[in-house]
Amino acid sequence: MRAPRCLVRLVMWLGAVVIVAVPCTLLLLLGTREDNASLLRDPNAPVILVADDADDGTRQQQRQNFIGQGHVGRNYSLWTTHQGLQQTGSSLARLFLVYALPHGGGGLVSEAIFNVHPKDVFFLYEPLHNLPPITSQTHMRPVEWLQLMLNCSLGVAGHLHLPHLWKSSSFRFTHTSHCHPHQVDMAKCVTIACKRTKFRAVFTTQLTMAEITELLTAYQHLLKVVMVVRDPRALLATHFRSHPRPLLWHLQMQAERICITMAAKISSARSLQHRFPGAVLVLHHEHLVSYPVDVLDAVNQFLGFGVSHHQLAATLAILGLDAPEQERLQLINMWQLDFTLQEVRQVDKSCSKYYRGLEYLPVPYTITTRNNFFVPWLDAKL
Repeated sequence: MRAPRCLVRLVMWLGAVVIVAVPCTLLLLLGTREDNASLLRDPNAPVILVADDADDGTRQQQRQNFIGQGHVGRNYSLWTTHQGLQQTGSSLARLFLVYALPHGGGGLVSEAIFNVHPKDVFFLYEPLHNLPPITSQTHMRPVEWLQLMLNCSLGVAGHLHLPHLWKSSSFRFTHTSHCHPHQVDMAKCVTIACKRTKFRAVFTTQLTMAEITELLTAYQHLLKVVMVVRDPRALLATHFRSHPRPLLWHLQMQAERICITMAAKISSARSLQHRFPGAVLVLHHEHLVSYPVDVLDAVNQFLGFGVSHHQLAATLAILGLDAPEQERLQLINMWQLDFTLQEVRQVDKSCSKYYRGLEYLPVPYTITTRNNFFVPWLDAKL
């Protein structure tokens, strides 16, 4: 008899637990729902819109399966699909430079343009990253190192940053097809990769506008420059992700400094467009992510490249730019998840007088997940 009584007591105890737990769970869910609904009403709550980063974005997720000596796994065979790069129009340019501020989206743009042509374009990703410091007037400046690299005088290969070097499909192609089978050392392999190609391209964040002017003056019609611009709020968010959360006054000061720097660089780029017609293009990172087909077509026309539909499709697939539009918008607007509404308004306060020239828009007081805060591609002044 004792066993049935214990069983009855156990059933009654479990029933009591269920009776108490279910209402508590429902109350907790309702409370959570109310908390979520009040997030946007709280000036210190995160601005929950959609997400971004350029150099740290979709393609970085694809690179988690990093294999061996910088070789990237799935889909990278598409880069080696070669149909021969054809120049269009009367362009004589053989040298190409993509320039941006750190974390400014230039890496994404440069890979989208140049990594499609491993047999035709020798591409160096941030080759000035690892240069020795200038300690005297006899040491070469970054622009002088870069001129050596563009001329394939790559005895300086020891200064090339190895992980960055592997981002170049032209180097990977040469290393796999020639250097590795014949045990060619790294410095010589870089030189071979450079001399085998008709065109040379560089992405860097390490030059000044004065040095870019110096390069254009030296190379004239042989050089074309793409300057990539990115939302200053995204630049700030990328910086502060790896640093302690700033005080409002410090954030406001940093925002003003970045916006002043960007405005000055864009002004210099506009002057260079008049001084060197057809040699300088200003491109917004957000436009590439939002309108990848139209923007890549326009950029390739500017550079004088003829790109096939297959090559364009390969580019979009590798960089994740073939993702649904909503996912690409999340990539653009990730900075809105890093700041509170109060912080965003402090940044806008510092940058508001520069936004028109930069072609960005302040965050309105009515928050909506459907808005972007940059001038659309068709309205932008390239």
